[in-house]
Amino acid sequence: MSSIPEAFMSGFFRGYYRYTAFLNRLVRTADINGRPFRVLPSVCKPLGNEQVIVDYIPSGKNVLEVGCGSGIITLYAAMKSKHVTAVDVSPDAIENTRANLAAQGIENVTVFASDCFESVSGEYEVVISNPPWMDLELDDPNRQWASSTKLIPSLFRDSGRFLVDGGLLAITCPAAAKQKLLELAQQGGFSLVSTHPREKRKDLRVRLLTLLYLQVGFHPLVYVFQKDGTAAVVGPDQQHSGTTH
Repeated sequence: MSSIPEAFMSGFFRGYYRYTAFLNRLVRTADINGRPFRVLPSVCKPLGNEQVIVDYIPSGKNVLEVGCGSGIITLYAAMKSKHVTAVDVSPDAIENTRANLAAQGIENVTVFASDCFESVSGEYEVVISNPPWMDLELDDPNRQWASSTKLIPSLFRDSGRFLVDGGLLAITCPAAAKQKLLELAQQGGFSLVSTHPREKRKDLRVRLLTLLYLQVGFHPLVYVFQKDGTAAVVGPDQQHSGTTH
């Protein structure tokens, strides 16, 4: 039987997903560095500079993104990578990512449905993810972009099976999650290479939307881990196809 806190959190997030779907219907696009980005009602609207994670992965690699959402990270990764494989458990996220990539003329990406790594195959040099941060599981796959008990543990448990030796795992999570991530990394055979702030200056419209979507107070960081801990520190990569943040 659920405890009172669990029942409360479950009810809160069911309401939160309905609330954000309503907002997404009112504000159907996000403007990312001058690029219009369509966001479906049941998909997370990118408001927190999610694409900054791509600054900390090397260029010209085969990349796996787990949890592609609207496709914002997918797009920026594709602009500097040899090929990107993007997966998500949400059918709506898959549709949303494909539509946004097509609108931007991106062709070096394969997008398909997968519950974590369930349907993934192949070998990659980089795995990237902006996983759900709240430790709560709802049954609807279209209601897991903010809450999941599975994805973060799976990233550390399962990424190693698909990464080359010395491959990178780059994720974004709140600063407060660092100790838990270090524990999972040790269990999964990863070493922390570097951390970087994710937040950049936002214009007034985006700051107001961030407040409306309750995406405040998390202080997210980009964490870069390495399989077997054998690589040097990865710094910001300036080869971003002319894009600036």
